[in-house]
Amino acid sequence: MFGLRVALIEAGPSDLHFPVNVKTTLPIGNVFLLPHARYNWQHVYSGGPEVNGRQIPCPRGKLFGGCTSVNGTVYMRGHSTDYDEWGALGNEGWDYQNVLAHYKRHENYAGEASNFHGAGGELDVQKPRENNPLAHALIEAVELMCKRLVGGGVRHGAGELHEVRAACEPDEPDEQRSSNCHSDDLHHEPP
Repeated sequence: MFGLRVALIEAGPSDLHFPVNVKTTLPIGNVFLLPHARYNWQHVYSGGPEVNGRQIPCPRGKLFGGCTSVNGTVYMRGHSTDYDEWGALGNEGWDYQNVLAHYKRHENYAGEASNFHGAGGELDVQKPRENNPLAHALIEAVELMCKRLVGGGVRHGAGELHEVRAACEPDEPDEQRSSNCHSDDLHHEPP
């Protein structure tokens, strides 16, 4: 865009080789990475009186792929009423409908077309690939107590979250995506 090149230097090992590649691609794999200083900087927030002085872990990736390699990738937008409140407070372009247009422009949603998701953008968004019966049982239990979270407009209740990956070379196998992603086309212009 501006003729600049950036060298990304990460600490720690590559996430392309066994066993780290398995741990970074499994949905539960981060539990094997987070306890180890080789893969996690192991930062901790020092809690104040509001949290009874507790130490709160703040995992930060210490391997090629950074935090993307050690954290689960959940895609969840803010509540529409929060955006509308920001717009009403005079923040032009920050109301829900304007912000939604930006979300949709950046998305490449792998699911049924809807008014809440876009296609063709650089951010791959999808429902989880795993069909976990325990997760579905939990959602059903919460449904008995409140409304279901519907992807898009309703933001209370329970439901499946979406996963996200940055755009990578289209022919790359999934296990190489976290290390070989590029951000050439990732940019954001304020509304």
